[in-house]
Amino acid sequence: MRQGLRHIRAFLAVAQLGSFTRAAQALHVSQPALTVQIRQLEDELKVRLFDRDHHRVALTPAGQSLRAPLERVLADFDDAIAMGRDLAGLARGTLTIAALPSIAADWLPELVRQFRAAHPGVDIRIEVAAEIRTGR
Repeated sequence: MRQGLRHIRAFLAVAQLGSFTRAAQALHVSQPALTVQIRQLEDELKVRLFDRDHHRVALTPAGQSLRAPLERVLADFDDAIAMGRDLAGLARGTLTIAALPSIAADWLPELVRQFRAAHPGVDIRIEVAAEIRTGR
């Protein structure tokens, strides 16, 4: 859909609030701008989404059919953005540490405790490597 998430948010706000004026206020846009977004979305989809008169706004059957899928699209997008921010901020994810047995036993436990305290949503995997022995 070329119109993007702004248009989906506009559609869902009008559908939920049942009013272009209240939806525009909730989205912090002007009512004419919101109306343009809805018209652009309707043009893109080639279907009327709302029945309008001076006193009420109601979803058309097409609008009703599109509401749930568009809610899922928006929720999935918002979840992906939150996940990206969490990963960037080390709020979640997985940290894998490879260490020699001596380091894993001596230094690593305290470092892992400190890291977990600072980043409780990050899973930590520790892989203990075999020591390399030289033939001296």
